[in-house]
Parts: sequence; C-alpha cells; structure tokens
Amino acid sequence: MPDEPPTKEHGLVLDDHTYMRRAVRACLDEAGIEEIHEVESIATARQHLAEHGAPRIAVVDLRLSDGTALELVPELKAMGSKVVVFTSADDSYSVRSAYAAGAAGYVLKSADHAVMLDALNTVLNDQVHVDSSVASLLVAGVQGAPQGGAQQLTPREIDVLKLAADGMSNNQIAERLGVTALAVKGHFVRIGRKLGANDRTQMVVEAMRADLLR
Repeated sequence: MPDEPPTKEHGLVLDDHTYMRRAVRACLDEAGIEEIHEVESIATARQHLAEHGAPRIAVVDLRLSDGTALELVPELKAMGSKVVVFTSADDSYSVRSAYAAGAAGYVLKSADHAVMLDALNTVLNDQVHVDSSVASLLVAGVQGAPQGGAQQLTPREIDVLKLAADGMSNNQIAERLGVTALAVKGHFVRIGRKLGANDRTQMVVEAMRADLLR
C-alpha cells in the first residue's frame, strides 16, 4: 500500500546535509512533532509542498545547492507554516532578511541543542524566537532615527518588544512586567497598529529597523 500523505501537523526539514537533517529531526521529535519529512533542495521542497501541502513547522537552511531558501520563507508563511531558519549564515543581512520575510526563528548551526529546542517550542507556541546571539546580528548596522508609527511607541510598548525579541511568551512578558497576559496582548494590538505589522515577527523587525531595540 502507498504511504499515507503527511498531515497538516507534520514537520519539514530542508537541508542538504544528512547529518544536519537528522539533528533537526531529533529536535522536532523532542518538541512533539511526530511526523517529520526531510528534503535536500529548494526543488524537492516545492515538490513536497505541492504534493502534501503545508507543514505545521518547517526548519530550513538558507544556503543550498540550488540557491537560497530565503525565497521559500514567505511562501511557507503564506501557506500557514511556522518557519525556523537553521543556518551557518551569521551576517546581519541574512538575519534581518529572514525575519523580514516571515521567519519566526533564526538559529545558527553553531548553537547547541538547547537553543534549537527552545526555538522550536517558542515558535510552535505562536511566538517569535530571537536568541541573544542572533539579536546582536539583527540590530547590527541598523541606523537612523525612529520613523512613522515607531515614533508613537510608548516606553512600555518598547519594553514589551524587547522581551518579545528575547523570545518570551505573552505569559513570560506579563510576569516580567508585573501585568496580566491580557494586558500584554493589548500592547501587541496597539503596537501592530502603530507599526503597520500583522504579527510579532514583523513588529520586532520594524522596531529594530527603527533602532528602538538594542
């Protein structure tokens, strides 16, 4: 009998190195993703998406034999997938581009197992993950004064974004700031309106572009 097609809850790993795919697979399994599929190129990734639909979460390398997977990030997000970039690209341009394209997490291949697992769990809980080592790259080279709606952000809203950039959930931010999770959610609603951003990833990126997060 033919194999059953992957469900919406399946995970996808895109990397052209078998060892790396196996390592990510182990992390996804530990994060609770029971059905995991591996592809080694942009072409095979697109074929997988066409045949099986969007995964719940996709972990993708940027530098592949047939190009950069950066172009896949917005496609995956548009299909409803959570995207974590797992790459050796440790330059600020790659990091900013990945988050701007819709990635919810960015993990360097030099990171240890705990960082990847934390990123997966954070993203699967509909939060943005920005590890401290990546945060410094994200803001590197960002210049200029706050523009547009960023000028309207209050100090408390900036504090909320800083904690979100550290990968904290709404509940964790609420605990840190001594407010309710509902209040934090309200902050994000107002921040999104001011920045013209639809989700936490875009809010964090826009705030960093405005040089508000350091």
